[in-house]
Amino acid sequence: MPQASDGDKLAIRLSHWMEHNNEHAREFREWGQKAGSLGHGAASDDIMRAAEQLSKVNAFLLAAAEKLKGE
Repeated sequence: MPQASDGDKLAIRLSHWMEHNNEHAREFREWGQKAGSLGHGAASDDIMRAAEQLSKVNAFLLAAAEKLKGE
């Protein structure tokens, strides 16, 4: 069986990282809402901001994946 190249491994990792970040972002939003409903508005805001940052991270990872395809 042929060995995967580092380029192939990188593409797989980028995909995995984006999926993993999406899972965490969903969980952050869920718990951010729960924190808000428990009266912890400031904590809720921070948790929701963390979820937004993961979306921004994924935009960079997606851009990297697209560039790998084009090179």
